[in-house]
Amino acid sequence: MSTLQRTPGRQWTVRVTGRADRQAQLSCSDNCDLPERSRDLRHLAQAAINHLAHHANTARAPQAARYCACQCTTWHRDAKNARCSGEIVLALVCSMPGRVWHLAEICTSCARHIPEVRIVRTTNQPVRPAGAPEAAARSPRPVPGGFAAA
Repeated sequence: MSTLQRTPGRQWTVRVTGRADRQAQLSCSDNCDLPERSRDLRHLAQAAINHLAHHANTARAPQAARYCACQCTTWHRDAKNARCSGEIVLALVCSMPGRVWHLAEICTSCARHIPEVRIVRTTNQPVRPAGAPEAAARSPRPVPGGFAAA
């Protein structure tokens, strides 16, 4: 019996709620105090990304073996062919353009199947899928600005 405990990858979600004809606001899954309200949805979208950047900068490296936190059935283009493998990365996923962003620890294999994904940081920690063999996954290539191209 293994003493290594599997821990789910962390995930933060920021949403723009409300409508532009009134005042929309931000909400964070981490119960952060986000008092910002605006009729300018572009301003709120940028504030959401800035807030997730704060989470990315303050998130400590995972201490235990983690497994992928992706939501395969909703995030992947091709969920049938995706197999969790490779390195765990911190990725920014936009699931509803201009409305919902996720910052999540996912594997490089899943990241290749998710549209609108940007790699924020690598963790240099291999994914530990349950019962699946470790496979070498091609990491997304870094680009200027701290993100990566899939």
